[in-house]
Amino acid sequence: MSQAFTAMLMLLSLYDRPPTPQELHGAGGNDPAAVLLVIADSPAVPAWQQRRAIDALGWFPDERVHARLHAMMVEDLQASESRAPRRLHRVVYALTRGWGAAAAADLKMLQGHADVRLQDTVDDALKRAGGEKARR
Repeated sequence: MSQAFTAMLMLLSLYDRPPTPQELHGAGGNDPAAVLLVIADSPAVPAWQQRRAIDALGWFPDERVHARLHAMMVEDLQASESRAPRRLHRVVYALTRGWGAAAAADLKMLQGHADVRLQDTVDDALKRAGGEKARR
């Protein structure tokens, strides 16, 4: 396990607050987003730390992060036994943190999702990002 991976896991394990972007930069070496992407997809990492990594990805809005977050939405929407709502909530907030109101284009695929709480998360995230409320 790399030193950056271990340091990032420690930051994601803080129970009293999420790590700051500056802390993530310090722990992640030259490419903190790459470390967070590995953590988010690692089956060896507990689901709660994966979700925290997903949430933190919103601080690093580049094309590979956007592509992976979008792919997570597609995966969760197509999954038969969905870990969806839990992971999707984090994906929604990461997208709106990184891409602001422009994330609405991605979030359209969640319209009509059966989980009402997920619809509320989309609405809240878009409101925080300065976008319109999603139409149900």
